[in-house]
Amino acid sequence: MARWHRTLAAALSAWLLAPAFGGAFASEHHILMLLWRGETAVESAWRDRMNHSGVPHRVTVLSAEQDRGRLVDGLRKLRSQFDGGQIRLIYCSESMACMVARQVVRGDVPIIFANVLDPVGTGIANSMVVPGLGTGGVKGGVAVGEQLSVLRGLVRFNSLLFLYNPREYNSILSRNSVMDWAEQEGIRVEERRVVPGSISLDEVISDLFVGKLAADALFVSDDSYVTSRGQEIAETVGERIILLAGRYELVRAGWVAAWAPDEAEIGRMAADLTLDVLSKGTDPGLEEVRMPKSQLFFDAAAAKRHNIVFPTGAPGPGGVTEKAVP
Repeated sequence: MARWHRTLAAALSAWLLAPAFGGAFASEHHILMLLWRGETAVESAWRDRMNHSGVPHRVTVLSAEQDRGRLVDGLRKLRSQFDGGQIRLIYCSESMACMVARQVVRGDVPIIFANVLDPVGTGIANSMVVPGLGTGGVKGGVAVGEQLSVLRGLVRFNSLLFLYNPREYNSILSRNSVMDWAEQEGIRVEERRVVPGSISLDEVISDLFVGKLAADALFVSDDSYVTSRGQEIAETVGERIILLAGRYELVRAGWVAAWAPDEAEIGRMAADLTLDVLSKGTDPGLEEVRMPKSQLFFDAAAAKRHNIVFPTGAPGPGGVTEKAVP
């Protein structure tokens, strides 16, 4: 037992494991939450649903800080808890964290993923109908091509700047989808690789600010690194280029518009599946991947700077109501 405590203490110290408790300890379910860049609105909604469910549980958080090696090592240090049954379930958010979970855990404990744009393309799920290997969850939106088609139907642009982090496999998939869509639609695309720990994104922001780099619009789909700097981008170059996204989070950061699900709905759906696993013994790998409806989110002030007007409350594409961001 002493050895087990020393191992867990080392993991807590080295990998910033942060416990949060709910319910009576004696009967609670231990959930490991894997995050790529910290908690988001998705996790807030997931926690709220879980805390009001009446199901006793505690959550231990392992954050990658956008470092894959950090996450892999942290999971391996907790291997004994998977084998011994101390950890009942893993909740993971965003593609990179969930890819690592699937690769390292390999079905030893159930995995619930959330906010993953392409579960099959990233290898997190075998299929949308039967994801397999004890893994199931909630998509983070529709395909990139659909995002762009809807946005272009509302905001006219003929040239596009696309930013992506090649260290995130999901971003590479998004890049390929953008290029395929642009070729079909006759849109000129300027792509830029931006990598954490370098000045690459700073250079793009600077070039946009001084006019060295130009396009009608800038688009980001589900890249976690660029999203984490979304507010900085909006504040620096938001008046110079139309900022479009595949995540509602970026609109809250001052971007013009996104065709995306409500992040709170993603979190609630993931919590419902989590509760099914804990309370009913449901195998998430046999449950069809859940898909919240996408809708148009926009920042009216940001849109006004580019003479774009979205009719608040009007029927949006696909029959979904458009929503202005307060």
